[in-house]
Amino acid sequence: MAYGPHGGFSSVEFWPVSNTGTIAEGDMVHWDEEGQYITTCEAGDTPCGVALDNSNQPTSDAGNKILVETSTMALFEYPADTGTITAALIGKTMDVGGAQSINIDTSAQDCIYVTNVRLTESTKTVICRIKFDDSFAGIA
Repeated sequence: MAYGPHGGFSSVEFWPVSNTGTIAEGDMVHWDEEGQYITTCEAGDTPCGVALDNSNQPTSDAGNKILVETSTMALFEYPADTGTITAALIGKTMDVGGAQSINIDTSAQDCIYVTNVRLTESTKTVICRIKFDDSFAGIA
């Protein structure tokens, strides 16, 4: 099963990729430390979008650009990084577990809002909205 976009209202932007690694379609992405290039999320990161394309590791920053879903009204589907997904998660907030997973046991960033769960598949998943970090680094 492919994880990532699952419906809802869409807003897509074309963003430059960091030279620090590859990005897969469906990966949650965030801005690098300088706020100039996107890279994949790790546990505890606050995403700025979800990749709609694959990107090999570019040889230089901005060597590739990919389409990124940025709408907070879009729906996404991901498995839990660990733990058991249950209907009790609906209406709760939690954190990123990895580029394509949700940490259903933590709510420090509270950037994932669960709207539904899929319990009938072999891999149980959450259907969620993501509160993307729309802040940029200041000059000071």
